[in-house]
Amino acid sequence: YVGTFANMLYALDVESGDERWRFPVGGLLRASPSVNEGRVFFGADDNRFYAVDVATGKKVWSFELGGGGQQSSATILDGVVYFGAFDRHVYALNATTGEEIWRYRTGAGILSSPAVAETSAGLTVFIGSGDAHLYALDAITGEERWRYETGAHIFSSPAVDGDTLYVGADNPQRVVLAALDKRTGKLRWSVTAESDKDRELGAPASLTYQVVEGVPQVIVATYGTRELLGVHAVTGKIMWRYPY
Repeated sequence: YVGTFANMLYALDVESGDERWRFPVGGLLRASPSVNEGRVFFGADDNRFYAVDVATGKKVWSFELGGGGQQSSATILDGVVYFGAFDRHVYALNATTGEEIWRYRTGAGILSSPAVAETSAGLTVFIGSGDAHLYALDAITGEERWRYETGAHIFSSPAVDGDTLYVGADNPQRVVLAALDKRTGKLRWSVTAESDKDRELGAPASLTYQVVEGVPQVIVATYGTRELLGVHAVTGKIMWRYPY
């Protein structure tokens, strides 16, 4: 399932690449679609979020958003669709009906996709915002549990492993990665990527958690220093760098 800037979602055969169906919308599709329980979930720049049948390409439901469109991929868990939108809100919708369960307003548009995980306080939604904060929200009620300020925009999506939450930021101090206690939001360590260019940021475009030869690593792609970093997931030490 592929969204395009041609205002179209395509379903392609995985073996032949042949088109199975297409679903037109009224704006660009910027975020990757999510698939769960026979439905494709995605948003578009027409300020709507959609659920489409995977077999037929027919619309199951759509939900109206505020202005700015939807540029965050959804996470679906226990029959609930979680996502952020450029109207500054984090949404939780019923995956079957599309009815709103809750919404939470942040201070800026959201590009980050949510991570949903259990904590000692219960199921929690973790998501970054353009207002420079990483939010931890109660997955059932949408109430804020804590927030962490990174110092600049958060464009990438957080990752969770065990009791640790990893988040990147578009930080002028070039702090490209931070590890937080997912229960409290307290900082465990952070990583700075130095650059000899005064006006260029060291912001990660994305991050992923991997265990490589028994060593837990967070791999981040930086924007300002244009390199991949392999960071030890426990200590925060940079283990390797690869320029691109």
